Amino acid sequence: MASCDDTGNPTILAPHLGTTFKNVAAGSNVTLSIDWWDHLTDTDVSFSGLSPSRMALSPLDTETRVGLEQCFVDVHPDTRVWLPD
Repeated sequence: MASCDDTGNPTILAPHLGTTFKNVAAGSNVTLSIDWWDHLTDTDVSFSGLSPSRMALSPLDTETRVGLEQCFVDVHPDTRVWLPD
C-alpha cells in the first residue's frame, strides 16, 4: 500500500499472481476491506459504515499506470519484481 494519489487515497499493488486478482483480470468483481483502528479513541463510533471512501479497480492508461508503479516502488523498492505486466 502506498499513498500515490493527490487526495491521499491508497494505492494497492494487485499482481495477477493470486487467484483473487486473476479473477478480477478476467472480469469478476472483488470486494476489498481496509480496516484501521487508531481513530477509535478520538471519535464517536456511532457512524455509518457506508461513509468511508470507496475505491475503483479499473484499467489505467499507460502513463497513469507507469506513474503509479514508480510511486509504489519508491515507497516499497522490493516490490519492483511484483509489478503487474
